[in-house]
Amino acid sequence: MRIFTQIGVTLLAVVALAATTTGVASASTGYAVNVFHSSGVLAASGNGNFAWSTSRRTVSVTTPSLSATAGEWADVTLTGRQGNKAVTGQVWAQADQRGKGSTVVQMKPFSLTTSTPGGIEFVRITVRDIDHQIVRTVDCYYYETSCP
Repeated sequence: MRIFTQIGVTLLAVVALAATTTGVASASTGYAVNVFHSSGVLAASGNGNFAWSTSRRTVSVTTPSLSATAGEWADVTLTGRQGNKAVTGQVWAQADQRGKGSTVVQMKPFSLTTSTPGGIEFVRITVRDIDHQIVRTVDCYYYETSCP
């Protein structure tokens, strides 16, 4: 019986090690960050989904998009952060709809990656109505199931 206990403990240790060192993605987290005019009218919106690797060194961003209402000029920035420090580069997109109708910019899926120990704690998303200087920033943490 003692040999089975030792084998069980060894197998458990191997499984635990494999689970913590592989890049298996966590559950997906959806995000939607909206910028409104003071009248309550939607000016711009950034949307998509995140999936963190188990090491938290990579965040995959799927179905990212930026919507801009007719006549608006908007942009979105996404950055991986740990505490008050950026640990990844920024991903940026814009939609200039001044004098045009509404649009949705479908961004290509991308990953935010870092070699910083501890990985990416949260992704900071900033959506901005450039002409009216209305900005909304939201931090989406790895343990959240929806954001904001």
